[in-house]
Amino acid sequence: MRKLFLCALISVLLLQACKKDNKPVPGPVDPGQTTLLLKDIAYSSLPSPYYHFEYNTAGQVTKTSFADEQAVYAVSYNNNFISEIQKTNGTNKDRLVYTYDNDKPVLIKYIDINGVTYQRCFITYYPDGKLATMDWEFKSGTMGYVLITEMGFTYYADNNVKDITTHLPAVEGLQNEISFNDHYEDYDANKNADGFALHQKFNDRLLLLPGVKLQINNPRKVTRTGTAIDYEINYTYTYNDKKYPVSSSGLIKIKSGTDAGRTFNLSAQYSYY
Repeated sequence: MRKLFLCALISVLLLQACKKDNKPVPGPVDPGQTTLLLKDIAYSSLPSPYYHFEYNTAGQVTKTSFADEQAVYAVSYNNNFISEIQKTNGTNKDRLVYTYDNDKPVLIKYIDINGVTYQRCFITYYPDGKLATMDWEFKSGTMGYVLITEMGFTYYADNNVKDITTHLPAVEGLQNEISFNDHYEDYDANKNADGFALHQKFNDRLLLLPGVKLQINNPRKVTRTGTAIDYEINYTYTYNDKKYPVSSSGLIKIKSGTDAGRTFNLSAQYSYY
């Protein structure tokens, strides 16, 4: 929820302003914490359900959809590891193909319907296994592959993500340079369901990272600072008897730019199998 709110908000404001484990790979919900599996997340004022997941009997995600099935994906496995995620609807049926090292995904290739690798995501990890960096390269005409997005992750001692830094280098004819930091704090003691969305690159294919858990609990405050729009979000949650959120509400306050002081209310509903 946090990443979606932050990315969607920044997009709108910028447009206004200018322009080895052989066990089954878990889905977005960690089976070690609960028997529940995430089914849907519905956000206020957005196509619903925004995220939808389906699973096999081993608890692995086999199908997922985005924004009321505007995009639908089939997830394939090899020896219990995600091998590829295939978009199955629309005209652009591209694939995300996974490469592993020490049972962790280290390279994901975005391959179009013609078999051309048009984007690559390189992934690194800290020695303790937590996600460290994600770098995306885009194939751009005669320039070949150019770096378009860099993300870095730091954590608290309890393994909840603390900061996510994002840098979009300037690429002529493609994007202007932007850098920002999302700081997460005041985590509750309950279980998290939507942390899988934090590493998603805005307006990109859904990318699942098996074994990666960015948030164990739920942050009650997120602050963004950088060269884009600064803001803070304060969250409240309600939970089910398994201590997972069934709803959340976020109050967003813009801290910079012509909309400084303006506030927004956004909410989400969660359902489980």
